[in-house]
Amino acid sequence: MAISLSLAAFALAPASLTPLRVVGNKVVDGTGRAVVLRGVNVPSLEWSSTGERVLDRTRAALDEWNANLIRLPMSEDRWFGKMPEQSDGGRAYRRLVREVVDLARSRGARVILDLHWTTRGEWGKDVGQHDLPDVHALEFWDSVAKEYRNDPAAVFDLYNEPRMVTWEQWLDGGMIEDKEGNKTGPTFRAVGFRHMLAAVRRAGAKNLVVASGTGWSTGFAGALDGRGLKDPSGNGVVYANHVYPFGGETIPQWEQRMVETAKKIPLWILEFGSDPEGGKGQTGEQWVTDMVATLQRRGWTWTAWCFHPKATPSLITTDGSPTPWFGRVVKAALLSSNPKR
Repeated sequence: MAISLSLAAFALAPASLTPLRVVGNKVVDGTGRAVVLRGVNVPSLEWSSTGERVLDRTRAALDEWNANLIRLPMSEDRWFGKMPEQSDGGRAYRRLVREVVDLARSRGARVILDLHWTTRGEWGKDVGQHDLPDVHALEFWDSVAKEYRNDPAAVFDLYNEPRMVTWEQWLDGGMIEDKEGNKTGPTFRAVGFRHMLAAVRRAGAKNLVVASGTGWSTGFAGALDGRGLKDPSGNGVVYANHVYPFGGETIPQWEQRMVETAKKIPLWILEFGSDPEGGKGQTGEQWVTDMVATLQRRGWTWTAWCFHPKATPSLITTDGSPTPWFGRVVKAALLSSNPKR
């Protein structure tokens, strides 16, 4: 499906907003200056065809919390209007995504368009998180890339949290058995990150691309030993890590691993957070405080999960105020570290 590009939107871009690209293990802007961005995930478009106050919450994150990076989880089925509640071929859904991107651009901020939910190859069925995306992801990225190609506000996150797959499967896809907890789910044909990146570049989009690591966005073994994505025709690939207190590492252990990783590949931390109970011998507030301090000290780009009161760990309550154990810490960090617009 071809979707026309709105060239008029580019006139809204502040002069300072230039395309991001990878140089070595850094992300830089159009002047060659290293860029550090900080913000939040604004979910609901993965599970809702109309969003749940997604535009209002994006505005609050930008204007009240001073985020300069929004990660926007999305659904391939909803983008194309394949869900039972959609009767317009996805036009309203795509228009809402456009409004989020235009709003961020008008504030000098960026949006990570994140393919979060997919299927196992049949439109509108088993829509959710899977070990890898299905073949429809190629259509999704062709369409999204044509809509946002070379838009300096748009970054493409190829797939959220690949799960129990090998690096070879991560790269090339193939027939996989979708794992569900400790159970083996149905077999379906998956596509790898190499093919999704190729779909973006075939569409003429040079935009910076995000690739999440294996094991729920925690592992980068293939990228570290030279088997990462090659991107000679685009602005490069930055790898994404997600970290929570229920993982296998303490914050100091995780920090040391990420320090070594970031020496070799460009790295962004695109999900982190905690519920009140926390983990690893810390309350949620203690864990979040230590994690944010670590991220700030290291000067890493990050987006906290998440800016929605019902998707945990939550940064906000139902009235939009910061949660005391998580949102309070993140909001303070954003207000103190992101430049005022």
